[in-house]
Amino acid sequence: LPQSLPEALSLHVGQSLLWWDPLETCQSKGHSSSSSSSTRWGPRRSSTTSQLDDFEWFADLSSYTELDGDDDVDADLVPQLIQKYVIPEIARRARDCWDVTSSRQSSAMAKLIDECLLFESDTGESSAFGSLVNDIFERLGRGLE
Repeated sequence: LPQSLPEALSLHVGQSLLWWDPLETCQSKGHSSSSSSSTRWGPRRSSTTSQLDDFEWFADLSSYTELDGDDDVDADLVPQLIQKYVIPEIARRARDCWDVTSSRQSSAMAKLIDECLLFESDTGESSAFGSLVNDIFERLGRGLE
């Protein structure tokens, strides 16, 4: 069962990403992340946080994986979800949505990179974080042209 947990939770994580707008690309003019009225589409308001631990599922899954301490076979569940689903979404937004001339969006991207660094894997295989960094450098290069 532990090996299938990331797949089983992927729909929930993916759904939370639908309403996540860390670069505030869908915000109405005059609204910012500090504003109490964020843009609403579908059944809920958008989330503009750059903090990955603000996702609804993060606290619950972190608590679940801490039940057995260091011996817990699910200890890597949250990092796996971040690496497999969240970091690729940040990379997509860096490639397709990020306005590198916007100081607000660039600040948000810097915060996201800092958050992702917490979940970087030490494995020898190519990491999601490495791909994210490559996408960011490519986007910066296109932005400077």
